[in-house]
Amino acid sequence: MSKLFRNVPVFEWTEEVNTESYYIWLTLNGKHHLDFRVSDDTQWEPEDPLPDGEYRWWIRGENPAADGPWSDATFSLSHPAESSPIPLFPDGADQSAWARGDDFIIDHHVP
Repeated sequence: MSKLFRNVPVFEWTEEVNTESYYIWLTLNGKHHLDFRVSDDTQWEPEDPLPDGEYRWWIRGENPAADGPWSDATFSLSHPAESSPIPLFPDGADQSAWARGDDFIIDHHVP
């Protein structure tokens, strides 16, 4: 998933059966950045902008009986120079969207 955002991405995941909450752990450039729980939803958007860098996030479902397995993904945030257009689909996809100025590009890579 490569999406155009300001520096406030929306984290989304698939609902798991019997899950009461989701525990999310986020690292920035290999160091702990955030961890929190989300109840009754399958997405989360940070209140504050995230800084540029390399991210990895883990998520697992939780309920009183047991915690589910961790799932993880990586992505990066970068702020393009105001004068240089950046293709939103750099992997050669036939798309014509471009980002400039204050826009951010997130490249999401699932290992």
